[in-house]
Amino acid sequence: MRKGLAVCISVLLVLTMMPLRPAVAADPIKIGVVVTLTGMAAQLGIDNRNGILLAAKHKGTILGRPIQIITEDDEGQSETGIRKAEKLVFKDKVVALSGVTVANVGQAIAGEADRLNVPFLTTNVMTPKFYGLHPLVFRCGQVADDQMTVAQVMGILKDPDLMKRSWYVLADDYAWGHSCAEEFIKLATEKGIKIKNPTYDNAALNLVDWSPFVSKIISAEVGGVYACLRSPVAPRFVQQAADFGLMEKVKIIGGTPSEAALEAAGESVVGLIGTCCWTWDIDTPKSKAFAEAYWKEFKEVPPSQGAQAYTGAFVLFNAIEKAGGTDPKKIAEALKGATFEGPYGEVRISPKDNCMRTPVKVVVAERAPKNPFGAKIIKKVVASLTPEEVGPAE
Repeated sequence: MRKGLAVCISVLLVLTMMPLRPAVAADPIKIGVVVTLTGMAAQLGIDNRNGILLAAKHKGTILGRPIQIITEDDEGQSETGIRKAEKLVFKDKVVALSGVTVANVGQAIAGEADRLNVPFLTTNVMTPKFYGLHPLVFRCGQVADDQMTVAQVMGILKDPDLMKRSWYVLADDYAWGHSCAEEFIKLATEKGIKIKNPTYDNAALNLVDWSPFVSKIISAEVGGVYACLRSPVAPRFVQQAADFGLMEKVKIIGGTPSEAALEAAGESVVGLIGTCCWTWDIDTPKSKAFAEAYWKEFKEVPPSQGAQAYTGAFVLFNAIEKAGGTDPKKIAEALKGATFEGPYGEVRISPKDNCMRTPVKVVVAERAPKNPFGAKIIKKVVASLTPEEVGPAE
């Protein structure tokens, strides 16, 4: 018996002295994020990237596996965007692509969908060309051009002062600027809104001095300007318009600039009318929770583009979970009709065209009241529209 006890003790000593094998961590689920981090649209790219990173932190895991976000800078260039998407898919082995800041890069990557063969869900591309573009291509997060236009035209129709004005249309000279201007002119004309220049003016992407356009607008004797200008550009135009006294005579409507751009421009943007999915002025529990979490994580005024990217990322994460794995066709099938209740209410990806239906806010830039983020400018909500109101119809 003593001999048996001695053997047991010896075995226990050996086991105790053996090194413990570390637990094998589950392989991460890799998501590729292509965004613009340099150049004119860098802030929008940063906002989108941060929203996706925050969503990954809040989601934690997918199917018991950690989420790994791999970010690449497309520099706002189509060719670079394709190259970075290829690197993410073929080298990094991501199971899906997301983000994308500007329309030309989004369209370029979407054009390679068959070869890339992973779901691509953009959180910021607005062009209507994304409707039903490809079985693996989706939009969730950002308001599309046609949705934005419907909301802004409805805002004009409901305001007698805006309705009596004639409108001058000015657009950035690239894909998004063109589609934004053309959508507005088409719908506004159908609704009886007076357009001064139906062929609209294009502004070069490298334009710095806006005084020639401001002079043309003054000469046109219009009461409003519809400005399809990129987020960092719109405040610069508005600032120069204010210097010429134009802001005292006209109303300016456009795709609302980012919170960072509004903060940089200061009080010159007060009165700028726009649309967005979300603003930190929305007083609901989920909205407030997102704003507080974003501020805590990044110490920046919570941006609408960040909320949109957060929403799109959660929809993608949940679809991978629903698919039960990383098969691209199964993820795509799970994305069709997917819903999410987030910072700005329930959004849904239409199975008809793979694009989001979302509530939309008409907002006006105002001086901000005291707030926990130190913001000087607030996008004050003046009208809320339902997904059914802004469409498109299904």
